[in-house]
Amino acid sequence: MAIVNDGGGFDISVREELFDTVIELKETFNADFEESYNRLEDIYKKMSSDDGFKGQACEGFMELFDILLQFHRDIKNKMPSFFNEFDNFRESLEEIKSTSVYKELY
Repeated sequence: MAIVNDGGGFDISVREELFDTVIELKETFNADFEESYNRLEDIYKKMSSDDGFKGQACEGFMELFDILLQFHRDIKNKMPSFFNEFDNFRESLEEIKSTSVYKELY
């Protein structure tokens, strides 16, 4: 978004393709993340049920794996709100563009 005053009034312009790119990124990220998360959880379940893998030497690794899974869960829960900010910004921008003040300036 750019706001320019060239002496004859204000010009407000928005590169809509940037918003479209963010929405596309959001959808791709969510799909890729879901797939990666499911694979990681599947590997963890297989490893934790494997008697050959259970041993004192592997306990630290398993704890780290638990932390990583929790981190993934946290990101999964928090990222939608982050991406929603872009949607909110677009809606707010559309509201601004529909006001008489914007129309007078533009």
